[in-house]
Amino acid sequence: MTRPSPPQVPDALQSISDKIDSIIASFPAHAAMCKLSSRSPKDAAITSQKMNQLVESRLPRIYMTTASLTPTEIDNEKLKILFQSLMESMCVTSGREAIMIMTCSGRVLEDLQMSLEHPNEAPMNIVLREWKRFSVSCEWRGFVHGKTLVALSQYFDTCYFQDVAINKEKIVLTIQTFFDTKLKHRIPLENYIIDFAVAPDWTEVLIIELNPWLPTTDSCLFNWTKDHAVLYGKAPFQARIVEAPLRGLKHHVLSMWHHYFD
Repeated sequence: MTRPSPPQVPDALQSISDKIDSIIASFPAHAAMCKLSSRSPKDAAITSQKMNQLVESRLPRIYMTTASLTPTEIDNEKLKILFQSLMESMCVTSGREAIMIMTCSGRVLEDLQMSLEHPNEAPMNIVLREWKRFSVSCEWRGFVHGKTLVALSQYFDTCYFQDVAINKEKIVLTIQTFFDTKLKHRIPLENYIIDFAVAPDWTEVLIIELNPWLPTTDSCLFNWTKDHAVLYGKAPFQARIVEAPLRGLKHHVLSMWHHYFD
């Protein structure tokens, strides 16, 4: 049986695809993360064949190595695989792949429509960044108010990561030091939300992206209403992590993932 041909780039987008190809070729890794100035095509990655293949290839390993784990801990391992596979499914290695994931994304479509309806606001661009692979346990969301880092949360806020729990103080200090010495006076914004990736040895910090200071931006382990004082710098700095595997994870994940937890 012959395999179906991969989807082709529409003629109207071919020049953009070619430009993306040339940029990706200039990266040492020959791979990139592709997004709009506003948001990523994460919703398209969630339903992609690429993600499904990654998940199906990794899930069987759980049952080879988790004989001593409780059902709650096994579910936590499943969720880590789902999030890691989601992240890696957003890696593109060609202009065609970038165009396909962007045109399948409702988030991208919404943002492009908004940009067309309000052309005098911030310009909308396609953003390419060289791909850097890291564990989902390494990603953190920072809240900056009045140019001060007022709070930190682990980004994937339904997962328990033992290495993060053990090294929390060191990780937080590394991010705070990086922010205070290298970022605080370089970003010309008073209030924003910033995503970091911390190296596995907890000594190096990368900036993933900046997000708008809006209640519609995911606050992870914080709550825009209940934690108003912390997020607006009126209470002491806080850093939050998931302290133990959550029970009933099926009720905390996307409905399309429920069958993994049956």
